[in-house]
Amino acid sequence: MARALTSHERRLTFLLQSYSFDAHRVSESEEQVTEMESVFNQLQRKFELLPRDDPSYSEHATLVESFSNTIQQHRTRVMQARKREHLLSVSPGYERKSEVSIEMQQLMEQRESVGRSQKQANEFLMQTEATKEALAASNMGLHRIKEKNSGIIGSFTSSGGLLGSISRQTRKNTVVMGLAIGAGSVFLIWWWLSS
Repeated sequence: MARALTSHERRLTFLLQSYSFDAHRVSESEEQVTEMESVFNQLQRKFELLPRDDPSYSEHATLVESFSNTIQQHRTRVMQARKREHLLSVSPGYERKSEVSIEMQQLMEQRESVGRSQKQANEFLMQTEATKEALAASNMGLHRIKEKNSGIIGSFTSSGGLLGSISRQTRKNTVVMGLAIGAGSVFLIWWWLSS
């Protein structure tokens, strides 16, 4: 459980570190904040399942609270930018500047490219973490199966020993019965001949 929390915490830390607010690109900032909120919700669900007596509980609780506050600040900033954008768009005499210098346009294209790369990297990290968790669960299942098999093999070994001791006891009983029958037969023959 703590491992799953740590992977979500690392992913959220990565998203927060790579986040940058751009007042001219509010939609992109909003998408980033929405992705952060999605990862935070997953982290929060995992945290709620963590027992309070876990040694790392207080550390995780502090991180969850810190993430919550930071994401809330980013969400507030995006909402304020949306309001400002709306107010400017409805005010008279406002026209968006459509002329952007070539250098600025190139910078914006590079930023978009970096954003796409970052999103692909995030998706790859998510897939890697999911694969890692699936492998860990599979390993645990295989370990449990191995323990059960060793218990079954042990019981076969002990039952084989039990069958061997029963067989030895049966042979002893057969010899004793044979001797008793032989002695009784000799006694009967001797008694019959002597009478």
